[in-house]
Amino acid sequence: MRTQLSLFPKSLAALSVPALAGLVRASGLDTCNAVLRKGYWTDPDRFAHDLPEFTSAMRGEGVEITFTETDWDPAQLLALPNVEETLELFHGCGIRDIRLRQTNSGGKFGGVGDVRRELSELARAFTKLSALAERHPVRFIYQVHHKTLVSSPSALWTLLRDLPPTQVGAMLDAGNQAIEGFEDWLKSARLLSSHLVAFGVKDLAYTRDPAQASADTKGWRTEFRPINEGVTNWRQVVAALRDIDFHGTLVFMPFYREGATAPSLAPVLQREVSYLRAMLAAPS
Repeated sequence: MRTQLSLFPKSLAALSVPALAGLVRASGLDTCNAVLRKGYWTDPDRFAHDLPEFTSAMRGEGVEITFTETDWDPAQLLALPNVEETLELFHGCGIRDIRLRQTNSGGKFGGVGDVRRELSELARAFTKLSALAERHPVRFIYQVHHKTLVSSPSALWTLLRDLPPTQVGAMLDAGNQAIEGFEDWLKSARLLSSHLVAFGVKDLAYTRDPAQASADTKGWRTEFRPINEGVTNWRQVVAALRDIDFHGTLVFMPFYREGATAPSLAPVLQREVSYLRAMLAAPS
């Protein structure tokens, strides 16, 4: 099994490049993901300038970037007028893996639309993405996500099973799947097998507000937590990844500290990284 431990700095857009690289190092991580979104180091409207600048600056800080988070879903990426040039730019910046935004159902997050039609359309998009990746040395990654069209490993496998894993890969996510889409980790890993090339490292806890006991939810809600505090059995996760000889990226997502400063986040993230690294290093 070969892994790299990366940071998805979704809540850290205010950091400078040196501060971001410093957080990666202080936390014991290997790298971080480039974030191709509005308000981040790489803006979609100027990413031809921003992405080379960001990856070069991070490289200068000793952090190689090979994984990017985009705000394009599969259909949106395919519709880009300069998609071929875009993929060449990613490759030129050292980006190998391109995580696409999830496709929603019913046109909105948390919606439910014409699910069969939407899945058929997404399957056709994956086939087109695979053809693109055949012409360029990149791999598209699709993440299971609660309250979207594809929220379980089984659903994603039906879309990817006939496509080369070197071109289109899967990403599971413990925190997301604790909300919707959980399937046994070993079953999920064996099902996706070589398509499984990334895993979202985040967790959550269920809490209850007795004042809301009469509501339909009975007062229950979910809160993101560090992985050493949440509901996921990470020893089972690691065992499942080891079972398929996982080669890929483990993406830490510290969503439990939205708006946190790097100094306040670093010790919490460091504990998470140490917690998972100990399991990765333990004999099987």
